[in-house]
Amino acid sequence: MKYKIIKSTCCEDTSMYEHPVSDSVKEPSILLQIGDNRLIEQAGEISLCSKQNQAIWEKSFYISGQAAKAYISDDRILLLTRTKHYHAWGTLGPAFIINLLDGTLVKKLIGESGVALSGGRFLLGLEGYENFDTWLYDKNGQKIQAWRSYGHYIISKNDDIRILECDRIRPTSSRLVALKLDGQISEISSLNESPSGKPIVLPNSALVFLDCGVLRIFDNHDVEQVNLRLMDIPPDDLARFHWRIDFNEGALDINIYQREKNTPYQCFVHHWIIAIS
Repeated sequence: MKYKIIKSTCCEDTSMYEHPVSDSVKEPSILLQIGDNRLIEQAGEISLCSKQNQAIWEKSFYISGQAAKAYISDDRILLLTRTKHYHAWGTLGPAFIINLLDGTLVKKLIGESGVALSGGRFLLGLEGYENFDTWLYDKNGQKIQAWRSYGHYIISKNDDIRILECDRIRPTSSRLVALKLDGQISEISSLNESPSGKPIVLPNSALVFLDCGVLRIFDNHDVEQVNLRLMDIPPDDLARFHWRIDFNEGALDINIYQREKNTPYQCFVHHWIIAIS
C-alpha cells in the first residue's frame, strides 16, 4: 500500500464554542432505512412505517427513554437505548431484540454498543465496573458466545470479527484483536492508546485508525501496511487529544483535535489529507 501526504495544516478550532439551538418540538428520528420502509422513533414510540408513512406494525414498540442506535439482521432488530435520568451506568438503557415482522419483543438485554452479524445474530458489548465484555446473541436472544474484550467492532463480509479495544487503564492495555467463534481471542497488535476516535474501513477492507498520533492501516489479512507518525503525542497526555478520520475520493481526511494545557477553552485542529493507493 502506498500513501502520499497531499495537505497538512494546523489552525484554531472554534467549533467547540458553538452551541446548537434545540427545537421546542422534537421531530421523528429515522433509526433505520429498511428497503422502502423506515424505523422511526418519536418520544419513546418505535414504529415501522412505509414510504407513504403508514404504520406496518399493528402496535408500536415503546421504551421509557430514547433510542440511541439500531441495527438490523434478517428479521431481527437490535435497539440500544438511553435513559432520561442519570444513574450508576450513566444514561445506559436496556438493549432490545425486536421482531421486524410485527414489532414484538424477543429479548431484553444490556449493552452499551452493538453490531449486526448475519442470520439474525448480534454482538453486544459492555465496559465499566467489572465488565470488559462482548457477547454474541442468536435471533432468539440466547447468548451463544462470550469474550473478554470490548471496543469498536469491525465486521467483515464473512462475519469475521475484529475489535479495536477501548479500555480506561493508564497505561492502556488495549489491542487490536480478532474474536473466534470458539471463544478464543487472537491478538493482532498492541496499542499505545485507548482509541479516542472511531476507526474506518476502506473499500478494500483495510482498517484505518490513529494510535498516539501514528496512522496505522491493517489489510484484510491483519498485516500492517502503513505505520506513519503524523505528530508526537505523549501517552501520558492523551486526554487533551481526540481524532476523526474520513475517506473521500481515494484520500484519507484526518483531524487531530488538541486542547491546550494552559488555556482549556482553546483548541487546535491538525489536519492532513493523505492519498492512498
